Amino acid sequence: MFAGWNWRLTPVTSFNLNGNVSRIEVPTSNRVDDFWAVSAGLNRQFQPKLSGSVIARHQARSSNQSGNDYTENSITALVNMSF
Repeated sequence: MFAGWNWRLTPVTSFNLNGNVSRIEVPTSNRVDDFWAVSAGLNRQFQPKLSGSVIARHQARSSNQSGNDYTENSITALVNMSF
């Protein structure tokens, strides 16, 4: 299941919030993994051909088999220029 929300703060700035939850079942190995992720981003159009964004994300997996759990935090900054 995925859900997302976008809020235009100004004509050139927007905020995005996204969430994702899923379950993967592997019957042959009796494994069940639950994934979930949430991210928030700020996007800005600086000039007609120059934009940028900053995205913070947290995601995790929990498994019924030991050693397969993980968590991840990330921050990504992007700059995009069109020619």
